[in-house]
Amino acid sequence: MVWVFTSLLVVAFQALFRWTSAAHNTAVQKKSLDTVQSRPGFPSFHDFAGHNASIEVSYDRRSLLLNDQRSFFLSGSMHPVRATRQSWEDALGQAVQNGLNMITMYVMWSAHQPLPDHPIDWKFPAGVGCEGVSYDDDDSMDACRWDLATAVRLAGSRGLFVHIRIGPYTCAEYSYGGIPE
Repeated sequence: MVWVFTSLLVVAFQALFRWTSAAHNTAVQKKSLDTVQSRPGFPSFHDFAGHNASIEVSYDRRSLLLNDQRSFFLSGSMHPVRATRQSWEDALGQAVQNGLNMITMYVMWSAHQPLPDHPIDWKFPAGVGCEGVSYDDDDSMDACRWDLATAVRLAGSRGLFVHIRIGPYTCAEYSYGGIPE
């Protein structure tokens, strides 16, 4: 008897999943896929952007709270230092299309300060795919250079929250964990 009940329950869940997936896919096709679509408990950064008031972040035993509202975050990771600037828009667009409302970005210390006695430069000199670019060619370098503020603004413009993972040690399969050599 338990086996029959379990089987019926599984069939019911499968049917419910197919029905909700079809309804969700139709609704998603009608909505813009460019920005995070907020729902109760699943905020978009756009819900807070533009307001001059600050965002109060707190937590209890169950969840994070933004301005006293329970908030659920689904996050993916983007390592801008490992990608070309041109690929960011596509990566952020895919994050939104896949239902994320947060993106995690590593800040590798050594990408901003390659050697301990050098000054910190918040603009990375180059990313993946820019290894052969001449530093004397300003147009090519502008396509390769990026700064942390630009990456954060691009994510925010799509309604994504940003979780910045700072070091000094980030690991992330990065030489010396991102600590300057």
